[in-house]
Amino acid sequence: MLCITEKTTRFNIYVYVSAIAVNLTLLSSATTIVWTSPVIPQLYSNDSNVNPLGEPITPLEESLIGGLPYIGGMIVPILLCRLCDHIGRKKTMLLNILLHLVFFGILAFARTLYLYYITRIMLGGLFFYVLTVNNIYCTEIAEDNNRGVMYSVLVLFHVTGFPYGYITGFYFPLKIYTLVCTVPMILSFILILLFIPESPYYLAKTDEGKAVEVLRKLRNKDDVSKDLEMIKATIQAVSNANEKANWKMLVTDPLNRKATLICFGAMFLQEASGIPAVIAFNGPIFNSVGLSGNFVSVLLGLVRCLFGFVTVVIVKKCGKRRLMLVSTSGTCATMLVMGIYFYLDNIGFEGIQDFVLVPVVCVLLFMSFYGVGLGIGCVSLQGELFPDDMKNAGVSVVNIWASFLCFIVTFGFPLMAHYLGMYWPFILFSVVCGLGVAFTYWFFPNTEGKSFLEIQEVLRGTIRKS
Repeated sequence: MLCITEKTTRFNIYVYVSAIAVNLTLLSSATTIVWTSPVIPQLYSNDSNVNPLGEPITPLEESLIGGLPYIGGMIVPILLCRLCDHIGRKKTMLLNILLHLVFFGILAFARTLYLYYITRIMLGGLFFYVLTVNNIYCTEIAEDNNRGVMYSVLVLFHVTGFPYGYITGFYFPLKIYTLVCTVPMILSFILILLFIPESPYYLAKTDEGKAVEVLRKLRNKDDVSKDLEMIKATIQAVSNANEKANWKMLVTDPLNRKATLICFGAMFLQEASGIPAVIAFNGPIFNSVGLSGNFVSVLLGLVRCLFGFVTVVIVKKCGKRRLMLVSTSGTCATMLVMGIYFYLDNIGFEGIQDFVLVPVVCVLLFMSFYGVGLGIGCVSLQGELFPDDMKNAGVSVVNIWASFLCFIVTFGFPLMAHYLGMYWPFILFSVVCGLGVAFTYWFFPNTEGKSFLEIQEVLRGTIRKS
């Protein structure tokens, strides 16, 4: 009992400072996703002082600027997946920041669409790679009793990047705005370079002496022999699991196949709910009805950030499945009302301008409902349904699928809105969310409080989902 008490009461601020320092990069990188919201209206301008391209973009070009980061998200993490194992987590994070600074700099001064396309692809890929590497690093410096807090820090900085991008885009012209997006990661670079340690997991494979030194700082104690042995055992277990892993087993093994299909369905609901389009094109959406798109974007970013906090607090009490039912129902209703509003606006319905705040309220409610369920429940399934030896393969395939869906939604939204009417995408998003209610009720497993073996029994259908 004494050992347990010491473990749970010992507090080391160095661990939390390290997590905050590295995730400042994530805050900056997340602005890649929202960058289009304040920028797209400027790129439609005929004023060369506002639009660096010199002439207005077309809907197809808008679609490419919005969607190409997700193409990068499918390619770059795969190309760089082994980099942090070869050069270490710390050097990888520093290199990632330098690459971000290069491509943000090119984007800030670009005057051709081709440079926009290239930099957007690379920044999108680097954003998803930051998510991967930071998650690995924060998990590896944490102890069992604060690993959940480390993940919460990562989620917090991820969602904080949205209001940061919206707010700075509200105040600065395009070039300055793009450069301001990099400020948090410049601070992160300095902190990582001077103060933040290498991961003890990486050092345990390359230099045990340094691993011991780092563990003493991270664990705030002198005797870290048990911690080091546990790390070495974990590394060996992961190595053994990777040797046994076979990508074909995602299809040939019935439980893996069922887990993959459920995760594919959940990620389809998450992305086809419309969230990528709402985040990327919120500014143009509300500019089209005579409102300040930038101001609504700031409100949207703050709501997203707020519900990032709320979800972490309530998910254990309510359960992910119950929250998913609330989330899909709420997003279905709000997207339907948005679609009806834009349809009435499209046909010139008399008096529709008296209800101009309706879409603002709806999009804020949509983000709230999304945040409590779809925003976290779908992602968490990936870590719960796949066994250890298939986790890397399963999560990789599901993430590629999610990036592909994000590309389809962000690429298709401006084209559909331009050629068919703004109301059509929202009606389709509402239909998807409505189907999500049925999917959640029949197929979404309740994993709260269950061991991995119990979750496998749920997949076999021998235990009720609820």
